[in-house]
Amino acid sequence: MIQKAILFCTLFLLSVSLFSQMPNLKGKTIGLYISGKQFSFSDEYYMAISQFLQAEEDRSWGENVKTEFLVRLGERLRLELQVKTEADSVYFLNSDLERGSLFQQAYRAESNSHFLQSPLFDKTDFILVINEMDLSVRYVKSMIIRSNRMIPERTMVQKAALKVSWFTPQKRASLFETRTCYDAKLSENKGPLIDIYQDESAMGSFLSRLFSAWWAQSLEGIASDCPR
Repeated sequence: MIQKAILFCTLFLLSVSLFSQMPNLKGKTIGLYISGKQFSFSDEYYMAISQFLQAEEDRSWGENVKTEFLVRLGERLRLELQVKTEADSVYFLNSDLERGSLFQQAYRAESNSHFLQSPLFDKTDFILVINEMDLSVRYVKSMIIRSNRMIPERTMVQKAALKVSWFTPQKRASLFETRTCYDAKLSENKGPLIDIYQDESAMGSFLSRLFSAWWAQSLEGIASDCPR
């Protein structure tokens, strides 16, 4: 019984180790997909998202601000990943009408799996899916001194929860998943590892810090940094 228990623990630890390793991406072809259904943001972000979009062109209050936001984010993230992964190529599925539509139909958010069967993905080695992205805020109470008076103040702190998975077109289940919980005040600033237009707007700066934290976590093989 003891030997069986040891064997079980060894196999379990080995499976966790394999699960926590990001695949080698050098020289590969990668598809990037952001799930719009699993993207949400609180009302406090409307102005920040508007500024993030206006930094490119005045289109921030078009018919679908969420789509515009995800497209700008995805296209920039695609370029950053092209450099960071040393991939042969990275393409953005949300902007690829044919392949994007096929993947959207094949992807199952509830089980985080896909049923993809198409020759259009024969030359794609990996698919990176941003399964969930939730932008929220919390408020911190503080006191400021004005005209020798102590005045209570509430300071807004940006937060984000991110779930990202790596797939291959051939395998339905994900190879590697990460969950990132980022707090602008409490989380460590990993530096500009991923630049999402960080110098153009406050939202760009926040997104850069968020995705830099995710990238550092992925490289370290940490499945989740979220509190239990």
